[in-house]
Amino acid sequence: MEISCGAIDRGASLTFVSQYPGEGEMLYPPLSYLEVVKTPRYREVEGRRGKVLELKINANTMSLTIEDFVGRRKQLYVGLMENIAREVERDLRGEEGRIQERLRTATDDSYWERHQDLVSSIVKECWGL
Repeated sequence: MEISCGAIDRGASLTFVSQYPGEGEMLYPPLSYLEVVKTPRYREVEGRRGKVLELKINANTMSLTIEDFVGRRKQLYVGLMENIAREVERDLRGEEGRIQERLRTATDDSYWERHQDLVSSIVKECWGL
């Protein structure tokens, strides 16, 4: 691979700690990406034929840190769960007519108010209480 980079996209040189003497190593920021800029070609090196890819690196300096990315993802899931809990509560309120009809014939359930316990239990479980 042959990688070219501009002044902004340049990574940190790690040549001084390289395991391979005589080779430069670069460390690029997270979420950098490589773009193939030319058609691959073949080149002979030390009697062996190898494919050469010319690449350009793009280091997105405006990209989020991993912590920011995880935080945003967490907010997304928390919002999703709140919406689901609200939908469950709405659907339970929509079933009140059927519950009242059932309680007319189930006097024991009506007396002990088990329907209220069930609804309360479902809502608490949705909200993680």
